[in-house]
Amino acid sequence: MDYCPCGAGLFPAVAIPVEIKSHFECPHEHLEFLCEHLMRTDRLLLIGWRATEAHFLDLLAKHLPGHVRALIVAGNEMEAVNIGRTLESQLKTGHIALTFEVFRGGFSELIVKNGSEIILHR
Repeated sequence: MDYCPCGAGLFPAVAIPVEIKSHFECPHEHLEFLCEHLMRTDRLLLIGWRATEAHFLDLLAKHLPGHVRALIVAGNEMEAVNIGRTLESQLKTGHIALTFEVFRGGFSELIVKNGSEIILHR
């Protein structure tokens, strides 16, 4: 993870546009870096991702530690809850416990209200 000069962590981002794909369109070194850092990841910020991309879900299930917390931002509360439940069931295959919270608002509201503090400091 990169850090600001003030010591605060930044959010690394991964864009995942498709549901089924046999490989990632990125350099192998980037994928290795991601896997290494997933092992030390204990919090996820999910913005508008439906948790349906099988290859990436498998990668998470193999490399995340035993327990992960997630803050989910989606179009509405019910959509976010469904995403959390989908992710929770997929990660169980890797014996990973997921605790998720739903942000009741969209991405813009998250930024305006600095909702990222919810997941960073708990």
